[in-house]
Amino acid sequence: MVALRSADGGSIALISVDPKEPGAPGGGLPTAIPSPSLLSLTEGTALPGEINQLVFDHARNALWSVGGQAGSPIDLLRFDVAAGTLTHRSIPGTIYDGAKARLALAPDGSIWIGGSYSVFVYDPATDAVRSLELPGGSDVQVDPASGNSDPWVAGVAFDESGTAYVARNWVRSLAVVDPSRQVLDRRLDVSDGFPMTGDIAIAGGRVYVVADPQSGLAFGVGLRDGTSNTKFTASRIAAVGDRLLVGGEPPTWIDANGTAAMTEPVLPRADLVAGLPDGTCVLYSSALGEAQWRDGDGHVSGQAAFQGTPPIVRAIALDGQGRLWAVTGSDVGGGLSLLPVRVARP
Repeated sequence: MVALRSADGGSIALISVDPKEPGAPGGGLPTAIPSPSLLSLTEGTALPGEINQLVFDHARNALWSVGGQAGSPIDLLRFDVAAGTLTHRSIPGTIYDGAKARLALAPDGSIWIGGSYSVFVYDPATDAVRSLELPGGSDVQVDPASGNSDPWVAGVAFDESGTAYVARNWVRSLAVVDPSRQVLDRRLDVSDGFPMTGDIAIAGGRVYVVADPQSGLAFGVGLRDGTSNTKFTASRIAAVGDRLLVGGEPPTWIDANGTAAMTEPVLPRADLVAGLPDGTCVLYSSALGEAQWRDGDGHVSGQAAFQGTPPIVRAIALDGQGRLWAVTGSDVGGGLSLLPVRVARP
């Protein structure tokens, strides 16, 4: 067995050599991980407003996001990958408020949009929008910084049955919506005394939330028993099959056995993460301007980095072919763009 590291320190190869055939690789081990290739941005499409989420829709081969202009209704944005076209759908009853606009893709193909204190469900097949009023009560807490309650919708995640769990700002429980889109009396207690404005994801029978994005405080709760015994630090999270991909310094996995280290090489920090149900995922480091792909087994399948000063990347997603898409640029003056990121082999 021979383990090799490249001169630039960016690649590792584990090779088995057959003694009967000198120089011939064998054993069916993973192929060598190449040194980082070059990332480059191709021509993009201008986006309105502040974009902080990008979701790939495998069934429609489309990317979804939300944007808009302050004080106007939220715009649901659909980018068809094959045609390269961007369409807008104004969502009535909503008011765009920058980073507070959130969305999620349900198992039935509907798009769920967080608009202020309600959830709006958009059905692309019928072009219909339905609003869901969420419960109030004692679970709604007061933000100590402002002295007021402001339970805006921070995120939605779905379990295997299609049941939705909705996180809201300074609300200690998750609202539960069944697959028929009925808001249930049942709630899932999650926290007490935290903003609850970070990512939410469901993996391996647990729901995970980044409660306080500023400190990175995050934890997991069992969907069936409600036990809360998983606490960790994360900048961003994403469900990848039955595991949770945890962004931060360094990035890690969380599975049924708890926190698990990643196989080398590992980025020192991952600021953005994205995953697909088949286990494929990508991590992005803003400081390095580097993306790292991992396959369904969690092994590194590719690495690539921008040359020189990297662009500002606000959100990422993988499409059905494993291609990386990014929202780049500043939101000042509407300067955001949706761009496919091309990997160039040096």
